[in-house]
Amino acid sequence: MSLLPLFNNTQPTLSSPNRFFLNKNLKSNILFGFFTILIICSITINLYHFINCYLEDDLEYLIIDNNNNNNSNNNNNNNNNNNNSNNKEILYNNNNNSTQIFLPDVSYPKLKDLIIVTGHAIYLGGSNNHEIGNDEENEENWILEDYQKGNGQVKAFINHVKKGIELVKENDESLLIFSGGQTRPSAGPRSEAQSYYILAQSLNLNLSSTINSTTSLNTRIITEEYARDSYENLLFSICRFNEYTNSYPRNITVIGFQFKKKRFSELHRFALKFPLDRFNYIGIDPDNTSPLGRFVGESVNSLGPFKQDLYGCHGKLLDKKLTRNPYRRSHPYQISCPELSPLLNYCPEDRIQLYPDTLPWEY
Repeated sequence: MSLLPLFNNTQPTLSSPNRFFLNKNLKSNILFGFFTILIICSITINLYHFINCYLEDDLEYLIIDNNNNNNSNNNNNNNNNNNNSNNKEILYNNNNNSTQIFLPDVSYPKLKDLIIVTGHAIYLGGSNNHEIGNDEENEENWILEDYQKGNGQVKAFINHVKKGIELVKENDESLLIFSGGQTRPSAGPRSEAQSYYILAQSLNLNLSSTINSTTSLNTRIITEEYARDSYENLLFSICRFNEYTNSYPRNITVIGFQFKKKRFSELHRFALKFPLDRFNYIGIDPDNTSPLGRFVGESVNSLGPFKQDLYGCHGKLLDKKLTRNPYRRSHPYQISCPELSPLLNYCPEDRIQLYPDTLPWEY
């Protein structure tokens, strides 16, 4: 019997030669695909290594571990006079979140002493303001609160600036910082500190005089433009000193009103744990205000509240800071001053608990 009818519905089978060529083409395609994948992988790996090496070369001076910051700072100090030194400097690495910024080499590492002139108002005069002129004692040339008018406070502001210039001229290792933020909406984005610097220029105090063959006085007079109250005047000026010199001050002198001496010496200095024997306060009061009135105003508005809120981060003192920041500025010191970041954020719930950790000037 024939079996062919049983297979009438089946596909015809390929002959042996056809199967050979099919298998050969399939093998060739598989080999071609395999080698193509190998080539692509090789190119990708080489490209990855090239880019990675390039980025490492470019950023090797930018990203370092926070534990090596001290060593890096010491190396920077040793290389300040090297003409071929790299101007890339790392300042911050906190909790594995790196922030890279570019700063030039420290030019004035020998500055040791900090002089602070605290801002209280904003001077509008200056050599470029022809409508107002340069009458520094004219209250029309200032943005003043009502309580600052008609009682000689403007003259006291001027004397604060003059005293600061006098002290920085006497001490070649000192840095003068005018401190105060953009606190007045009507002044526009002009800070108290900037206006005090302009005032110093207007007073013809010879800021460009030469200290030695390479340094002029105006390289030792800078501004701190974020402080909103007296506590921040002190803390932020310390941070600004560190930004400029890559070190913390050996001694601090604050120039302001005499009636604020207790607030700075006993409260703010204490809150920052700065040694009393390295801290000095020079008070210059207005001539036309009564000592009793100044004492009462200070006790009610500032000294009393800071005694109850040592770091000024609650209630009335916090509200005052917010109203003194109409342009919504935020300071950079958590990045440029990373070792003080916990202190900058410190706000005890009980309002009077002293900051528990050791600060750089306590060593």
